[in-house]
Amino acid sequence: MPDNLLNILGFGLIGEAEDGNEYRYIIFEDRLNGHTVEYLLHKNQNPEFWSEIELLEIEKNSPQIKGFIITFCGKNFVVIGEESIQDALEKQNQAIEIIKRISHEEAEKLRLESKGYCTNLTHEGAMEIAWRTIDKKAKLVRFRVYKGKGNFSWNKWYEIERE
Repeated sequence: MPDNLLNILGFGLIGEAEDGNEYRYIIFEDRLNGHTVEYLLHKNQNPEFWSEIELLEIEKNSPQIKGFIITFCGKNFVVIGEESIQDALEKQNQAIEIIKRISHEEAEKLRLESKGYCTNLTHEGAMEIAWRTIDKKAKLVRFRVYKGKGNFSWNKWYEIERE
């Protein structure tokens, strides 16, 4: 699994939610693909990362943040540290259920058995045709399967392990 690092381009002032929890906006940039995303950090959800941002504010020195930015349903989301993609998407208000983690090779085998597929890189509402290989940059994939009598359905998402 390669170590991908995120840059912090900026962060906002501390705000207070109705429940008394503190939050602040952070703008991340993925060093690998150049994508940016705004992230709402809640102090009680990730106190360790909150402390790193406070340290950044004092020292004016950006810490090395492990993570990456994933595109899903046409929007960018940040995955920080060892957080799972499912947890990251749920924290950022995107409902998703991931069946399990699979390798890219396993995803290719499932693709050959399917009638089409969709990845996190596929445009919303579109579908990839089954004879086309899965992009190596894809981090999520789901497959279209034939149910009989002219009916098709989508299975739940698989997370493709990073190599």
